[in-house]
Amino acid sequence: KIDGLWFAEWRGCVDAEKNTILNDVTAAPRGFFTTKFSGELSAWSLIWSYLLQRDTGLVLRWSYEEGWQPLAQTAGSFPNGLHWNKDQLELVVNESGGNRVNFYKPDGEFLRSVEIKQPDNIVFDPDGSRYLVTGQDAGFVETMGCMFNRSSPCRMGFTVYSLPVGDPDAI
Repeated sequence: KIDGLWFAEWRGCVDAEKNTILNDVTAAPRGFFTTKFSGELSAWSLIWSYLLQRDTGLVLRWSYEEGWQPLAQTAGSFPNGLHWNKDQLELVVNESGGNRVNFYKPDGEFLRSVEIKQPDNIVFDPDGSRYLVTGQDAGFVETMGCMFNRSSPCRMGFTVYSLPVGDPDAI
């Protein structure tokens, strides 16, 4: 913090495994958590996986001491945004293809989930009392159109959901 403003300093890179797509990242003690997709899935495999809500990825933890470690029980259908809550000691992961927000202990043990249509990104509100989760409002056809049409911006709508920290069932 300099003159009351926060700054980030780039410290380097961590190499990912071959054919891995990393999505969101959240800081954790001595490392970070990230969501991982397999980069080997074809377009048709992605479509079928989306329709059938098949597991397409999971959460990885990286630490200085252990490097990359998959978190048990975090495999899901298109894991997306995530947030580490150091005060509640829980990892919150949006499972877009499964239409739910999942809560885990730091070791990956599943705690609970809340249903939200295609949850995407997640942040704390400014005072840290609520998780703010964006959910995509589009159906299957519009979602696929956005994924495969890179020539124009995606105009898919979204809703912001507010989940109270400590009481995730109250949306």
